[in-house]
Amino acid sequence: MKNYAITIKIDDNFSESIVNLQKKLNQKLSINDRLFNSSDPHIMFVAGKSNVNEKILIEKVSLFSKELNIKCIEFNGLAVFLNIHPTIFIRWKKKEEIEILYQKCLIFFKNFFSNYHESCYPEIWLPKTTIATNDTNLRQLNEISDIVFPFEFPKITNVRYLCLLSFDDKKEYLIEKFEISN
Repeated sequence: MKNYAITIKIDDNFSESIVNLQKKLNQKLSINDRLFNSSDPHIMFVAGKSNVNEKILIEKVSLFSKELNIKCIEFNGLAVFLNIHPTIFIRWKKKEEIEILYQKCLIFFKNFFSNYHESCYPEIWLPKTTIATNDTNLRQLNEISDIVFPFEFPKITNVRYLCLLSFDDKKEYLIEKFEISN
């Protein structure tokens, strides 16, 4: 079985802002896990283990991308999950269209995953884009805040691609991206 994720890619301008922030975190604090091990900045909708032939999964993601009706998403600030390795992330407004997309994704792909990753369950899932995790620590939070909070992000970003990623314990890999037919 292989791990897969269905994501939407953040547009290039917003992605560039995120990558520039990740580069600054790397330069100042050597925080670079997401910079070097993540695919392009994205929002994950479903992820988990699948033994479905990858070509079939690619076809299904392509088909699903043609059904989507989402043009943009709104920035809703920065947040932190506090744990041993805090996760710094961008929050997106949980508007009806993103909520509908998430629900459709869960239903459409339920037969392709033997089980979803726990972060995909409806009671836990939230639209977010991770900036830093895994190589962060609690002692760095003040320094991270000094770098992250002055950063300016656009208030709205376009959504153009639905992506299929594979991942392991260390890295994410883009398999294919499909333009969303708006």
